[in-house]
Amino acid sequence: MLIEFNVTNFRSIKHRATLSMVKGTGDEHLETHVIPPGAAGVPLLRVAAIYGANASGKSTIIKAIDALQELVIRSSSKQKGDILKEVEPYAFDPASASAPTEFEITFVAEDSVRYTYGLSATKLGVHEEWLFAYPKGRAQRWFTRTRNPESGTFDWELGDQLKGKKSIWAEATRENALFLSTAVQLNSGQLKPAYEWLRGKLNVWNHTFFPSAFSAEISMQKDATRIRHTILAFMQAADLDIVDFKVEEAEDSTRAAVMQDILPERRSFYEQALKTQDAFKITTYHRAGKSKVGLDIKDESDGTRKLFSLAAPLAMILALGETLVIDELSENLHPLIFKLVVSLFLDPEMNTGNAQLIFTTHDTSILTHTFLRRDQIWFADKGKDRTTQLIPLSDYKVRKGFSRLKEEYLGGAYRGVPVVRKAKLMSAAHAQTLEQINESMEP
Repeated sequence: MLIEFNVTNFRSIKHRATLSMVKGTGDEHLETHVIPPGAAGVPLLRVAAIYGANASGKSTIIKAIDALQELVIRSSSKQKGDILKEVEPYAFDPASASAPTEFEITFVAEDSVRYTYGLSATKLGVHEEWLFAYPKGRAQRWFTRTRNPESGTFDWELGDQLKGKKSIWAEATRENALFLSTAVQLNSGQLKPAYEWLRGKLNVWNHTFFPSAFSAEISMQKDATRIRHTILAFMQAADLDIVDFKVEEAEDSTRAAVMQDILPERRSFYEQALKTQDAFKITTYHRAGKSKVGLDIKDESDGTRKLFSLAAPLAMILALGETLVIDELSENLHPLIFKLVVSLFLDPEMNTGNAQLIFTTHDTSILTHTFLRRDQIWFADKGKDRTTQLIPLSDYKVRKGFSRLKEEYLGGAYRGVPVVRKAKLMSAAHAQTLEQINESMEP
């Protein structure tokens, strides 16, 4: 479970931005929206929604989580001299552009231990890396590494609680690789739970990342009756005339075994699944009087196709209690269907594994006290310095019940909305002046 994520100096984020899943002071929706204290030590939220205008930086929060995960997954396979392309510092300030980007995440892994893991890096390599564990509620420093600016080497602190061939792992860690990833690759069993959570239990999607091959493949497995029912229920939510669906392998399919190592090799699976979009023939059946008519799923609406692709992954994430982070969840979904997807994570009977959902959206249909808590609503906004700030609704003074939250948000009370100005056509003289200015500027 995710407890907190922090990022500094990444894309439009110049100053430290924090997304916290820790429950605030309110007592509303306790039984449905809040995960009781466990290994986390504090009650956590099941859902967080991030709002903001276009170019406000709300998607940057998702990209930052994705960048951290990519570094964990990919860094140990990089060769000496390879750049860290995942590191993208704030570019509109010379000092920030040359400074390290920093990520820090606190979470509970499958071993029910709370961890805080972080790193700072430039494109050329890692500057700092640290991991603290809380196996008995008290912090243990398992390792830290800090680049010495004078020697260019690292100063290491390898805690007594970290067991194994620590010095060998440290020596094997290249300057553009992470110690966490390297040590696990060299058989550190103690670090594996933290690594596996970051690698496989944290699922980061964008709105285009929904290969239909995933749900199709899952539905064809033995003992997939529950998954099939879930997929059908999702599609029926979009179109009540859908009564059934069928999945067949395409005759010219050359797909590999895309289900191999689905856990923990989830990301590798998705990458393979994207290459097998045409590996299946998916037919939906619609009610037509007393009979039914089959349609190729390609002829269905964007919303129906998206729900088909979402159904199996969501069913697995809910069952396994994983964390899903997704950009533009509401895109191509009717507001009622969007609300249905979010409500799955707020339903204790559906979300038996305490899964979490973090998403960005423009859809204001769920901005109401009857659906979300104040600490579950976040606003991304660019301040006067044009850098992204992330602010929870709970930081604002809101009228009791916040029943008019949607209207107040759209009215600019909580920022995070675009400032719309009347567009004017540029005059020829103005255009010529602008062109001259651009030509005079140094590249």
